[in-house]
Amino acid sequence: MSTAEPPDDSGPPLPPVDAPPTDAIPPVDAAPTDATPAASAPGATWSAATTGAVASTVTAPDPWVPPAPPPKRKLTWLWILIGVLVLIATLVVVAVVLSVRTLAGPIDSTNAVLAQIKAENYAAAYRLSCAADRERYTLDQYEQVFLNTVDAEGALVSYDVNYSSVDGSDAEVRYDVEFAGGTTDRHEAEAHKVNGKWRTCLFP
Repeated sequence: MSTAEPPDDSGPPLPPVDAPPTDAIPPVDAAPTDATPAASAPGATWSAATTGAVASTVTAPDPWVPPAPPPKRKLTWLWILIGVLVLIATLVVVAVVLSVRTLAGPIDSTNAVLAQIKAENYAAAYRLSCAADRERYTLDQYEQVFLNTVDAEGALVSYDVNYSSVDGSDAEVRYDVEFAGGTTDRHEAEAHKVNGKWRTCLFP
C-alpha cells in the first residue's frame, strides 16, 4: 500500500484571493471619456449641444399668406332694376303732369270767368265765356243776369272751383260761390276745348 505524495508547491505563488487584479474594470462611477451625455434629470437645462441638435431638426413654419379676396358679384341685375324703376317713375311723373294739365284747363277757364264777375267786369267775363253762352245771351242780357243776382244775394265775395272731369274736349266743372248776403251755392258748369283753348259755360 502506497501513500500519495503531497503536491509540489515549488511553482509561483498565487495572489491572494482578495487582491484585485491589475487589469480590473474601472469603478462604475468613473465616467468613460467617450461616453455619450446622460439624459438630464427632470427640470435640468439642456446643454448647448443638445438644444442645437434639436433646433436643427425643427422646420421653420411657412409665412402667412392672406386668402384671396372673394370674386366680385356681378351687379348687372341691380342696374337693370334701377333702370326699370327710373323708367317707371318717369312715366308716372309724366302721367301726373299730363293729368294735372288736362284737369287744370277747365278749372283755369272757370276761374278766369268768375274772377271777372267778382270784379263786376261783366263784359270781360262775357268775352271769356264759351260760344254757347254768348249765343244764348247778348252782352246786355248776360250782364243783367248778374245784376239781378247782386240785388237778391249781394255781390260775389268768393268762389272755389274744386272739381273737374275731362272727357276729350269736353269737361264738367263744379264750383262753390259765396255772396255778400251770406248765401253760399254750389254750381255746375261745362267747359269745351276749342282750337286748343278751354272756354267755360256758366249757363249749361
